[in-house]
Amino acid sequence: MTPRILMVSRITLAHGVKGGMEVALHALAEDLVARGCRVSMLTTQCPGLVGHPSTRVFEQIWQVPTRRPGRYSLAWWIRTFKHQQALQWQPDLVISISSAGASLLPGRRRPFPVVAQCHGTAWAEVQSSVTTGGIREWMKVLINCARIPREAYAYRRFDRVWAVSKEVRDQLTARPYTTPKSRIGLIPNGIDSLKFTFDADRRESIRAEWGIAHDTSVGVSLSRLHKQKGVDVAIRSLAVPGAAGRLLLVAGGGPERTRLAQLAETLGVADRVRFLGHVEGEEIIDLLCGADALIFPTRRHEGLPLSLLEALAMGLPVLTTAQCNVPDDLRDRVTLTSGSPTDIAHTWPATRNASQRISDLPSQYSARVNGAAYLCEVQALV
Repeated sequence: MTPRILMVSRITLAHGVKGGMEVALHALAEDLVARGCRVSMLTTQCPGLVGHPSTRVFEQIWQVPTRRPGRYSLAWWIRTFKHQQALQWQPDLVISISSAGASLLPGRRRPFPVVAQCHGTAWAEVQSSVTTGGIREWMKVLINCARIPREAYAYRRFDRVWAVSKEVRDQLTARPYTTPKSRIGLIPNGIDSLKFTFDADRRESIRAEWGIAHDTSVGVSLSRLHKQKGVDVAIRSLAVPGAAGRLLLVAGGGPERTRLAQLAETLGVADRVRFLGHVEGEEIIDLLCGADALIFPTRRHEGLPLSLLEALAMGLPVLTTAQCNVPDDLRDRVTLTSGSPTDIAHTWPATRNASQRISDLPSQYSARVNGAAYLCEVQALV
């Protein structure tokens, strides 16, 4: 039997947000199709969704009209409760990305199991906003507190929950969620470890193409440009005394782009900060090859960032914070900082001998192992 899998998510790569959750969703769909499954998608309506390169993997796509694409709303919950077209496709399994498929849970007479892939919780969002501070973040505290009862209801009732890290699993089993441990499976995020392989010759050619001197220490920031991600801290670290001769490459898009550029100008380090916009695929590998460190002073309580795994696979030093929630088996492979500009500046490594760059990523974080674990779960459920 060829399993029919319906994925339910409020947002996809085609919505224009290219975060870790969206990348992981697309990778999971591609892997399931490659392993012989038929996969379709139910998501919020978005212009240009059909025909977008990232949606070609899906056999069918159903869009739910909402006022704000990519956001939860009352319309989303009502219209996904009994979405006739999606249900007539007769899925054998529904995979909810976070709690997006919660409307399919009421009533136990449905003919298919509903599982959730969890990258984080509303409670973790509350903690992230408190750590970040600011009026907007405090407003988000109220919004996310209101989400917690709905999430707790859903996660306790999903037939299975796949947590992408031990930290996420611990969030789900603790209050206020108290999801039964027996329903939670730990399948960490994974990357293509064969693709993310350091190449010394590539490093030299890339740095020459960028016009970077041999003795310039290059840090790369690889995240959405949001206050929670701490990119401003990375920029401020360039202004710390003794931080001359360093260059920061800022990859990613987001609402903080203009403010961050103004900050660099104000601090007098604009000539040492390059904003690259969104990057993907081979561009990410180029960045990690050419850099000397991943600078990730996040304020957000993370699940398991893909950029962390990608950097370790390339043998790249990582500077981050406790909020990154680095798994225990990776903790001795990164440098944890207080998240202050001074601490980042003092721990930022100098240029390294290219011959010393070897993978620091254990095999359980590879896409191959990750995909096999998901397939095993799918087969057991179906």
